[in-house]
Amino acid sequence: MSTPLPEELQLLVNTALAEVNANPQHRLVPQRRRQIYDAFKASMDPVSQRARSWLAVITAQRVLPLFQQEFPEDTLPQDLLNAAIGVLQGQVDDATADDIQDHGYHASGNTWGHDETEISWNADLAGCATYHALKEARGQEPLGHLNKFFKLGEVSWPSGRSISEYPQPIRADQFTDEDLCQIENSDTAAAAAVAFACEPGGPLCDSSKFQEFWIWWLTVAIPEAWKTAQQ
Repeated sequence: MSTPLPEELQLLVNTALAEVNANPQHRLVPQRRRQIYDAFKASMDPVSQRARSWLAVITAQRVLPLFQQEFPEDTLPQDLLNAAIGVLQGQVDDATADDIQDHGYHASGNTWGHDETEISWNADLAGCATYHALKEARGQEPLGHLNKFFKLGEVSWPSGRSISEYPQPIRADQFTDEDLCQIENSDTAAAAAVAFACEPGGPLCDSSKFQEFWIWWLTVAIPEAWKTAQQ
């Protein structure tokens, strides 16, 4: 028997579902995801707090096979996910988590030690999803940077002069997930969604795959995370 979601969270899920289906590209915009994350955090109930972290783990598990199919002998993404689960179950201490997270930081920024021409965007981002999941399991705020400004396309010269293709700063909450998935302080869901929906060479994505992923995330992953946190 499934455990019902809190009313506020269920209302957000219902709204997000309607938006995903109505969006021409079937995207779940980051502002709405941030509201969902905040709804998990709003309650001081530790179950609610854990559920948000379990959501990151379940999301990364969804796409991890994309990495494993290309590099079956590379266990680091699975190790990151195991560490995230261990943190949530109280079986991994901070020192151990720090160590594996540091490995994930360097590997995810360097195509997991593989040649850029030999790794698909899908596999790379599936690995990144496990790295983000560990950080979220350890308490990092997913999409916590959306109230800040970022500027894209800036080029700096040795003299110190810089130019930008964009005359005005672009807010992070206006980024697509293809942009967000390449940022350190993103969320697990951005990396997983693009890994699931994009072409292997990236960054073009299939809107029907976005729709499939986000419907799964809203109707399966969120309830599963809530149920797991209760146990």
